[in-house]
Amino acid sequence: VSIDLSTGKTPEETIAKMQQVRRAALAPADPSGQDVSVAAKASMIEMRAKMEYARSSESAKQMNGTTNSISISA
Repeated sequence: VSIDLSTGKTPEETIAKMQQVRRAALAPADPSGQDVSVAAKASMIEMRAKMEYARSSESAKQMNGTTNSISISA
């Protein structure tokens, strides 16, 4: 069976997709070596997507913090 390990359009899509792939790969009571390998690859892709999401989320927070701040001089 062919498994699609391509990423989604956004980190969020990729995370959800890889979680589903991992669940499917580990669904059999006795997963094969190939099933375990696919699950491991999906976990790695998911981890990268989470890191990308965290970076983009942090960048957005920093941008919002600087554009919404007010400077008051006394």
